[in-house]
Amino acid sequence: MEEGASAILFRNKDLVIKILSHLVDFKERGRLALVSRSFRDAVRSPSCWSKVDVRAYRNVIIDLLVDDVLACESLVAGVEDFNLEFVSNVMDPHVEAFLVRMNNLKKLNLNGCQKVSNAALEAVAKHAKAITHLQVYWNLKINDEGIKSVASALKDLVYLNVSGCKSITDKSLQFVAEGCKNLKRLDITRCIKLSDDGLFHVTKHLASLTYLNLYAISAFTDSSLSSIGSLRRLTFLDLCGSHHLTDQGLAGVSGCSALTYLNLTWCIKVTDVGVEAIASHCRELELLSLHGILGVTDRSVDALAGNCKALHSFDVNGCGNVKIKDRDYLFSRFPALRCTLIHS
Repeated sequence: MEEGASAILFRNKDLVIKILSHLVDFKERGRLALVSRSFRDAVRSPSCWSKVDVRAYRNVIIDLLVDDVLACESLVAGVEDFNLEFVSNVMDPHVEAFLVRMNNLKKLNLNGCQKVSNAALEAVAKHAKAITHLQVYWNLKINDEGIKSVASALKDLVYLNVSGCKSITDKSLQFVAEGCKNLKRLDITRCIKLSDDGLFHVTKHLASLTYLNLYAISAFTDSSLSSIGSLRRLTFLDLCGSHHLTDQGLAGVSGCSALTYLNLTWCIKVTDVGVEAIASHCRELELLSLHGILGVTDRSVDALAGNCKALHSFDVNGCGNVKIKDRDYLFSRFPALRCTLIHS
């Protein structure tokens, strides 16, 4: 008798693992082990548990989530990527309960978990020293002490997102810069207590950075912004809202010749002189926003068109002194161009 398609599917262990890995309900994963030998083997496979995303539990009583995880204690030990993003009712004890059992954790997402505090980061430092990716976006309780805990313990950290953590200061950047020398991606968007001193720590110690997001931090001046040019591996830089950045600072930034993404939206003191420096030295640019900068003119467009052949996204909306900026004209000047509106 010809074998049914479902039977063939059930015997395909790799395919079954992919199916099971998308099931949020841990108990259901366990029950599916009764379906067939393939399902049983798949459920017991570490690959089935390497990534666990519990965002669907956002509106569930948190103790039920903890119970579900603990019910699979022997299996969750292999979790490498744990996503709790916007599970808003999760608190410090819950985070620690998870971490104690996730011995191989590499990535932890606590974005939007506003009830967790420094204690959660202390639990990370104690139980999850192998973490390489940590995200704690939009948390007002975490401060320098929490950052100090993880910076001193997570020596393999390559990605840190503390965007919107408005209580951290320059001390946090010092701890991170001195403790996490392998860091490649740093997002400090809207960390409003930061100043030049903090950024100097970053540019002095974190030579491996490829991604730096400074969106909506208006306190930085040319003094520290120009030092970004020492980060030779940087490919992504967001300076949107850097109101004190001038052509002098931008000339320093132009030292980042590997840049492919540069956001200068609302950098209102920049003029053609600074943009020409970028055009001369950052020829790999693929995305550039000059949105809202009145100091740039057609000179900037000419300089970029002559040097930045890979530019596919270019925003000069709100640049009142760029006289010709209709789409057809820009598309004729930049052969790779696909997008003319980045900031909206």
